[in-house]
Amino acid sequence: MAPPLEGSVILLDPEQAVVLPTGRATLTQGTAEPYLLRRVLGSDIVDAAESCLDAGNLNWSNPRVAQRWPIALKRTDDELTARAEQEVRRIR
Repeated sequence: MAPPLEGSVILLDPEQAVVLPTGRATLTQGTAEPYLLRRVLGSDIVDAAESCLDAGNLNWSNPRVAQRWPIALKRTDDELTARAEQEVRRIR
C-alpha cells in the first residue's frame, strides 16, 4: 500500500484529527509517520491541524521536503536529543 499524500488531515471526530505531514510525494523510503491531535478546550481541531501542517513546511534545511513536526518542535527535539547524548557520555 502506498503512503498517503502529505498535507492530509483525517478528522476522526470533532475532538481528534490525524495529521499526515509527510507522504507519497516526498518519501523515497520508509513510511509516513502520522500523529494524533486532540482538541483542547476552546480550540478548533481543523485550524490546529492546518497550522501544524503549515509549520512543518518551514524547513530551511531542505525546502522541498516537509518535516513531520513543526520547526519549533523539531529544533527543540534535536537540542534535547543532543543534550541527552552528552549526559549518557558523562555517565560512562
